[in-house]
Amino acid sequence: MYVLFQMANESKQLQPCIIQYCLVAVFSITNVIDTCRKPPPIMHLSVIVLGYLGSQFKDTPHLGGSQIVRFGISQLREELPEEILMQLLGVHADQACSLADALYLGESIVEQGSAISGLHALDTQHHLLVQPVSLQVQRDRVFLSEIVRLSAEEYEVLSDLFNQHFAEEGIKFIQSTTQQYWFIELGAALQCNTYLAQKAIYQDVHPFKLKGLDAKMFNKIMNETQMLLHEHPINERRQAQQKAAVNSVWCSGNARFSVDPEKRVSALVGQGALIKGLARYCQLPLLADFHSLNQLPEHVLVLSETMHGVDWNQLFQMVKKRTVNQLTIYLPNMNHTLQIQLSPWDCWKFWKRLPNLEQFI
Repeated sequence: MYVLFQMANESKQLQPCIIQYCLVAVFSITNVIDTCRKPPPIMHLSVIVLGYLGSQFKDTPHLGGSQIVRFGISQLREELPEEILMQLLGVHADQACSLADALYLGESIVEQGSAISGLHALDTQHHLLVQPVSLQVQRDRVFLSEIVRLSAEEYEVLSDLFNQHFAEEGIKFIQSTTQQYWFIELGAALQCNTYLAQKAIYQDVHPFKLKGLDAKMFNKIMNETQMLLHEHPINERRQAQQKAAVNSVWCSGNARFSVDPEKRVSALVGQGALIKGLARYCQLPLLADFHSLNQLPEHVLVLSETMHGVDWNQLFQMVKKRTVNQLTIYLPNMNHTLQIQLSPWDCWKFWKRLPNLEQFI
């Protein structure tokens, strides 16, 4: 060591290398000691923040004091968080729209305390997820500008409005426990391809136009709800409050679950209807929090519907203390996903600076 530091004094170019070698040695020794006295770590922890309720990475710039963003390795992925979720669960990538069925099953569990009736419904019926959205006209194009969050009063008013209008056609808007979207039951799968709303967010909706023999039904629902919402008192009040108008709905779903038995995830962590439905359908253990994670030293998936639903500082500390060997975070970023990976070694790279996140937005 004396010789190395002597050389470092003579050549400043060696100093960074020596520091890194020393850090590696210290890290390796402490890692061996801690491994001998700690329970087995979680090999891989994935955290997915979903965007189907409108959450966006840009709305929460301070992830645990930005430590995860600072020390982690970031990259932009083309898929939505929901599509990555289905891949990790072993569901075919082109079936991300089966999110509608998972939500319906989860809400059946929440309301009835049992998934039996919900599972039976999935065997005989398909479901549409109907979300309130705001469309904007710019010149000759129409953009999906926002997935609208409704108040409880607005939701009840629109539920009555839609159900009264479509009653004669036998179309029922089934209310959600979240009061943020509706379900429409389909007796059989329709021949039509749909897209998740967040896939088209901030884009011209024309490329996402519904296609297929049965697209007429979907387009009818969307067109008639637009007429119902035009100059509705709800939008007059929202405009006065400087909120986005809810002037249309977005339909997605009409896809069946097909789960690969070789699942890449060993357990789920989280709360809410969606994760309950996914755990039940994929037959995975579901934990409410992190307290039992040491019992499952494999690949654990944490699911959150909002950026504020995760304790980012706690996650950083779990990696730094080597309770978790590998952390991968997936954050909704417009119609893409910001992926951040963090290992225990990354947490000690004190020379790293906070990256410019505007390059990802």
